[in-house]
Amino acid sequence: MGSNIKNLVLKLSGVIDVASVSAANFIISLFILRELSDTHYAIYINLFSVLMLLSTLQNAFFNTALSVHCSKINNEDEKRSQSLHLCFLANITYICLLLPTIFFSLKYPVWLVLLVYCSHALYLNRELYRTYNFVFGQKGRVVFSAIISIVILSVALMIGIIFDFQSLSFVYASLAIASLVSGIILLSGVSYQKIKALNLNKGKDTIASFAKWTSLGSLATWGQNNSYAYLASAIIGLEATAALAVARLITMPINVVSSGIYMAERPKWALLYVTSRCGLKRMSKIVSISMFVFVVLYGAASFILIDFFAEVLATSIDKTLLLLWFIATGIQCFKFSNSNILIVSENFKYLGIMGVKVAVFGISISALLGFYYGATGILVGFCIGEFTHLYCTNKHILQSKILNEN
Repeated sequence: MGSNIKNLVLKLSGVIDVASVSAANFIISLFILRELSDTHYAIYINLFSVLMLLSTLQNAFFNTALSVHCSKINNEDEKRSQSLHLCFLANITYICLLLPTIFFSLKYPVWLVLLVYCSHALYLNRELYRTYNFVFGQKGRVVFSAIISIVILSVALMIGIIFDFQSLSFVYASLAIASLVSGIILLSGVSYQKIKALNLNKGKDTIASFAKWTSLGSLATWGQNNSYAYLASAIIGLEATAALAVARLITMPINVVSSGIYMAERPKWALLYVTSRCGLKRMSKIVSISMFVFVVLYGAASFILIDFFAEVLATSIDKTLLLLWFIATGIQCFKFSNSNILIVSENFKYLGIMGVKVAVFGISISALLGFYYGATGILVGFCIGEFTHLYCTNKHILQSKILNEN
């Protein structure tokens, strides 16, 4: 019985890890909405979208190289060497980002700027070494770090409520501490060796071969996924941004499950692409359909419990916006699966060029509809963009016969 539970936990390690991130976002959102204000929440959401941009860039330059390229290396010593040097290059990048960040202290409180930088850098560091641990099958350590992270954050925010530490600086200090401890746990699974200039150059070449197109596609995806917040702020106001974010918060468990599965399983999908493309095709179908069923069931439950959610969040929830978010997540069940297939097959050029075209189209539609129909129009445009992405990737997979056996 105990071994069965352990195996189930390890299989769901990606879901558990992303769930901790989602839970952290939910707890912080709850804290800000109840203890601070909608304006503070809108600021947090915009800063969070910046963090997601940085995460997207890290995924393009480092995480994809780790999860796709390094997973296919048969020699264990070579795999560990290349993975370590990629992580080292990422850490150097975090340090380089400190200098431009300091200039924000000319306009904003210096402590807030430094705390935001530390929390973001430590989050990215944790994300990097989480990918490293997944590549080497160390799922138990990932689960443990995720649990510790959410426990520390919850305790810190509880202390904030008890002792009346109600500020964004305190929120980001709590996030930084949780990410630091969690990151240390993940670092304990790294096989250290001497850093060599030759291997660093090899790592840079690997990044260059991937990042040329992955960065373009990742930026397009980020623009499509986060444009709603900036469009709402620019066209309608911060209150609309908060309303959109609150409705999206309820759909967060869906993003947790889908992101967790695809993140944890990507190394396995990369290996299946080499060894059994029929197996990869079968797995992608099972995951997509299972996710869609989950969206339908969870969506129905959410509308039944909508008054409960509104009471917990201490704010109103727009049912139309919530429905549109669920439609978007339903489309994404199949979109994410297609994207993962194209990633492990290294179709980065197509994903990059197509992603930019779809993002420009989707954002333009959202902006146009936003002027006429407000927040609802912005989300309708987002759904149109997501469906267009799904249609294009599905057509490319079928026409290029990516899943056909060699």
